[in-house]
Amino acid sequence: MLLQDHCEAVLHASTRDEFQRVLVRFAQDLGFGIMAAAAVYDRPGSRPEFVIAHNTPQSYLDIFESDAGARDPVMQHCKFSGLPIVWDQATYVCAGRAELWEELAAHGYQTGISMALHLPQGRHFVFGVDGDQPLPKKERLLARMVADLASVLMFAQDAAFYFLPSHEGDSRGLDQQAAMAESLSGPPIAKPNDLARSKGLVLPSWLRMDDDPLGFKRTNGISNFKARLPRLIH
Repeated sequence: MLLQDHCEAVLHASTRDEFQRVLVRFAQDLGFGIMAAAAVYDRPGSRPEFVIAHNTPQSYLDIFESDAGARDPVMQHCKFSGLPIVWDQATYVCAGRAELWEELAAHGYQTGISMALHLPQGRHFVFGVDGDQPLPKKERLLARMVADLASVLMFAQDAAFYFLPSHEGDSRGLDQQAAMAESLSGPPIAKPNDLARSKGLVLPSWLRMDDDPLGFKRTNGISNFKARLPRLIH
């Protein structure tokens, strides 16, 4: 499917199951087998609530619902930034979490791309694709994949809050999500990504900004956020 077809499919989804299928199909077309899309609701005086559409492998569900995010550099990045993150084993090694990557890799999480939108009124939308195949070595191809994910994320955000609504006072399932929410939710950062300065990267105009605060330039096929990652882990 073309990118436009994926974006239109998101807009035309009529049920939560269809919304999830559309995003899984996009992840698969992008070369990844796993997808997670989370609507996050922050409320004063209470823990954030996660409502998630995903196709997480059954073998990984216990870890997915645990407090692993507190030590996961990808989740910690999404907690504090609206910039996309392209990750692989080196991301975890650089962050001193090599053993966590080994644990994830056993369940099919070896590489991926993730991005979060931090929106007004305590709402956040996190979207990521993950898989067990190496990332492309061609920088233009990898940059195109990041741009495609960012495009679908922008189309999916409104649908996410419609199909993944807050239970508002309904505590069912919140205990399982509490540790994850504690580790991932963060202060609003209302800026989508600017990878426009990355070598060979072309993003939609609505993703371009005039600065590159985290220095997301290309080195060895992976963005050099790895050199700055320790300051993102709290």
